[in-house]
Amino acid sequence: MTEPSVPLEQNAMEPVESSAGPSDLMLSDLGIRKIDDSGIAQEVILARINPETMTEEELLAVEKYRLLCTRILQVARSLKAKVFLVTSAISKDGKSLTSLNLAYGLSRVGGKRTLLMELDLRRPSMKNLLGMRGKREMSFLESDADWHDSLWQLRPNLHALLALTHSLRSDVLLQSERMNMCMAEAREEYDYIILDSAPMLSASDTHALLPLVDQALFVVRADKTPIDLAQEALRLLGGKALGCILNGVTELHKQEYYDPEYVSGKPR
Repeated sequence: MTEPSVPLEQNAMEPVESSAGPSDLMLSDLGIRKIDDSGIAQEVILARINPETMTEEELLAVEKYRLLCTRILQVARSLKAKVFLVTSAISKDGKSLTSLNLAYGLSRVGGKRTLLMELDLRRPSMKNLLGMRGKREMSFLESDADWHDSLWQLRPNLHALLALTHSLRSDVLLQSERMNMCMAEAREEYDYIILDSAPMLSASDTHALLPLVDQALFVVRADKTPIDLAQEALRLLGGKALGCILNGVTELHKQEYYDPEYVSGKPR
């Protein structure tokens, strides 16, 4: 996995400063439905971090995701960005898994409130990753109820709007006034917002979201994503493209300085 090319800063993991931060709104989690984390897929590695039971490969993956979160925090500070879109050129490149891990990672920093929005409405997959296969309900964009009623709490400081059924009207829903209203209100209530969107070259849906986001992360899968398609998708993202994340690397070449005992915090 490669990270966006943002310069490292000494205090990168410090919370982003805000004169009127969403955390000050003291929004309550009371009444929000909670996810049973016992069914969460093992690949959502930042949902449960237990160095005592993790393999060296899992610990290295945790560090890579943490580094990605660090880079996002740097961008949030320097560009005053809070809404990040995660997309890919084609399907099955790992963008939804990346979105989940990124959201879990950001929600653990400095008590900042994070919202994850599943907006790949044609082929939603997060309910499988979160162990919610039997759940079905109307999308928050199709419902007339307050969008807050559709929230799920994944962990303290992390809420999600999930697509528990697919939609054939995704392009209309994502360009609706309700979508614009939800995004405007969410910007006021959360410190970070992660949007999991459809692949750039598979549908027009993600193009409708670009005006609503600050930056975009582009996920490619090693030995799968054709380079010409990746280049075309990046061209369409334009100036919103923050960087690329290489996913699905099967062979990790650990640098000599990598020490699993140091990463895990275990005593020698």
